[in-house]
Amino acid sequence: MSNVPFGSAWAVLPFIPPALRGKEVAPWGIQTRSLPANAYSARIDNFIGELDPGTVIIVGETVDDISLEKLTKVGYAQWVEVLLPFKCYVNRVHFNADSETLRQVG
Repeated sequence: MSNVPFGSAWAVLPFIPPALRGKEVAPWGIQTRSLPANAYSARIDNFIGELDPGTVIIVGETVDDISLEKLTKVGYAQWVEVLLPFKCYVNRVHFNADSETLRQVG
């Protein structure tokens, strides 16, 4: 995977998972974390938040998972630092060309 361009702007798209499409559910954005740690991590200092659809984000560096699980290769992931509208981390997969959750706008 290549790094996401530092300082680039991305719009959060409304997303409904395929399993729920066709049902009456509100679309949501994407989950964020306060630290670049994978989903299996039980770290107390890592909050989970959300970026709402329509939010424009400015990204920083692409970083590797720094959690303990990296040492055992369980759930290894790359994360992209979000600088604005608040500092957090988003899983790198959301920045792929086939992602339905983010679109580059600048």
